[in-house]
Amino acid sequence: MDRISRLAFLVLAILLSASVTLLAQDTLDNAAVIGLKQAGLGDTVILNKIKASKCNFDISTDALKKLKEGGLSDDVINAMIAAPAPLAVAPSTTTATVVSSDPNVPHEPGIWLYQELGGERRMLKLKPQPGGTTRGWNTKSRLVLYGTAAVLQLAGNFSFYYYEEPKQGGAFAPTPMTADDFTLARMEVKREKNTRRLAVGKEGFFGGKSSGLDPSAYVPVKVEKVVDGVFRIEPVQTLKHGEYCFIGRGDVSREALKYGDVELYDFGVVK
Repeated sequence: MDRISRLAFLVLAILLSASVTLLAQDTLDNAAVIGLKQAGLGDTVILNKIKASKCNFDISTDALKKLKEGGLSDDVINAMIAAPAPLAVAPSTTTATVVSSDPNVPHEPGIWLYQELGGERRMLKLKPQPGGTTRGWNTKSRLVLYGTAAVLQLAGNFSFYYYEEPKQGGAFAPTPMTADDFTLARMEVKREKNTRRLAVGKEGFFGGKSSGLDPSAYVPVKVEKVVDGVFRIEPVQTLKHGEYCFIGRGDVSREALKYGDVELYDFGVVK
């Protein structure tokens, strides 16, 4: 009887240990998804696992390249990009910050969407996406985002607001970015490659070089100061159906691509 009891206890300990291990691995990361693919699981199973799990994915340009090298499909990579980032655990005594739906009052610094739907107002901060790079046969330098459409798709009336970083004191304090430091551009959709791209320069066959946004992609906007630190950004003309992005003016060049990831604030406009 003692031997049977010891055996039962050992089996129970093994099961508990396995359960702890599974719980520790409950948060999906890049390596875990690649492991699922290498185990022979199909895209449908992997996509459902991503939807049902807590996720902590690295979606930098280099990481996306490694995901592609790991055999993951564009559908799986897009799901990883769109997966919500893990939320930091705050102390129980911390009160959650309520986002005001009034665009004229200060918000967290960055670019925000303002939209009225069904009589209700909403404010949504645009999330930057790291843009990869590519060069075509015509030697154009391009910024690239995976997927033919942004997660954020807009319809009806909307506008954008930019909230500046508070100015820091001191002679050597960096100058905060302003609304005028951003450019709105329309992205080219390449469905056969499942990407959106933006040309930011060109190198000629005989040595000539140019840098800057393709004029056909440039979208004129008007910037209006609301109060100190708050600016409204309005396209001059109604945006047509397509894919768009805000990009820092300093990043719209061939040279910017040499110094790491360029961030794009992407969105789409539906018919």
